[in-house]
Amino acid sequence: MTYNDLYFKFKSLFPNEEEWFKRKEEESFADGSEESLIHVCFGLVVVPFIIKLLNDNNIEEIKKAFSFLEEMEKDTDSKVAEVVEFSVLEPLSDDPKILGKAKPYMGPGTREALHSMAWWLNIDA
Repeated sequence: MTYNDLYFKFKSLFPNEEEWFKRKEEESFADGSEESLIHVCFGLVVVPFIIKLLNDNNIEEIKKAFSFLEEMEKDTDSKVAEVVEFSVLEPLSDDPKILGKAKPYMGPGTREALHSMAWWLNIDA
């Protein structure tokens, strides 16, 4: 896994959602490009997709998404883990209901990251 391919690898896990991603990308990027702004892609596209999965209670797809996040969190490149922490966990923590739905699917590394961020996110991890 490399920092530059995180977004594309995540999208590839959900081939049946290609249209959803394309629509969200077009909404999020004025010129329709996917630029290599990984944090932006995860914050503006991946997080809303994860929220959609959680709200739809699509358990298999939720597990797939959080398994990928766990892989990212364990990656040896600290920039990869930072994407999870600052561009996924932080926005998910904005809504206590969503965070409550997400926590059971988090792996140990992701939970630990959330726990270590709890003090400045002002949440109970």
